[in-house]
Amino acid sequence: MSKNTAEGDDKVGEKVEHKKDIKPPFLPDLNEKETKADIQKRLQGYANIIRSLKGEKKERLTGNPITLQMALEITLRGRERFMTEPPIVSTSGGICVVGDLHSNLMELLTLLDKLGIPPFQRLLFLGDYVDRGDFGVEVVCLLTIYKILYPKHIYLLRGNHETRAMNIFYGFLNECKRKYGRRRGRLMYTYFGHMFNVLPIAAVIGGRIFCAHGGISRALRNVTQLKKIARPYDVADFGILCDLVWSDPVGSSIDFALSPRKIGTVFGTNGLKEFFENTGMDLLIRAHQSVPEGTELTLGGSLTVFSVPNYMDDNNKGGVAYVDNDLNVRCYRFKSTKDQ
Repeated sequence: MSKNTAEGDDKVGEKVEHKKDIKPPFLPDLNEKETKADIQKRLQGYANIIRSLKGEKKERLTGNPITLQMALEITLRGRERFMTEPPIVSTSGGICVVGDLHSNLMELLTLLDKLGIPPFQRLLFLGDYVDRGDFGVEVVCLLTIYKILYPKHIYLLRGNHETRAMNIFYGFLNECKRKYGRRRGRLMYTYFGHMFNVLPIAAVIGGRIFCAHGGISRALRNVTQLKKIARPYDVADFGILCDLVWSDPVGSSIDFALSPRKIGTVFGTNGLKEFFENTGMDLLIRAHQSVPEGTELTLGGSLTVFSVPNYMDDNNKGGVAYVDNDLNVRCYRFKSTKDQ
């Protein structure tokens, strides 16, 4: 296992050496001679299948709307698409930032109806697409399809739940086995994991707004450090990548400290100020924590966005943040579809 280093010899991550993927007999041949239009039409059909589930009651959903063959094609094509992007993506304003989804397909579909779908709306998702719900497969597949079809209109970052340990403990592995059977479900879970291991870790909007799932790291002194991440990569239990998906802001003047979560760090006003001074950023947009009103500004420059309303029956609102072309930020909040 080879280690990657960045500026200042700070450990950024570890490259994951995967055995060559062995294509099972039921996997579509992605190298077959078909036109780009044919592929796009088929993928759009998959997206339409998922979107047609809107309004269906959970107990009425039977079978798998996304078959194993569909999911395998989506993850393989998605992995190829994500590998064309750098580990930290740069984009412009005029984009809507979305926080945690945690397998909540119905809230995602409702949100897309309100915001608009690619290419009619530009979207940046901050991670945590799966676990703690029943429709992680559909959530990931729908967003990945849009990424394949409209790569400049949607960006998907990696969250702490796009990792093997979290998927095993919080339900995504079991969801895959429940939908596709024990053996094939584990295979499908492996393909999702291979795709998660190449997702971008962060984004910068307009050169001034830093976006990551969890937060910042003391060791991240220049965002260009993240360009040196070699993919595929694992998120270790410490280091820059761990901090970016696990860290939280705390309401004090500290710089950085160990997190009560026993993984990652917490950062205060001094830590955030130091990060801004070192990187030239003006604002941090992150997810990772449910907040009562869906969005919450703390430390004078850390905006939390959490997009699942009534998460775990907590009666919270969901929220998104829209960054306009001048990098002004407006927050929008909404209640659960169950309350409407």
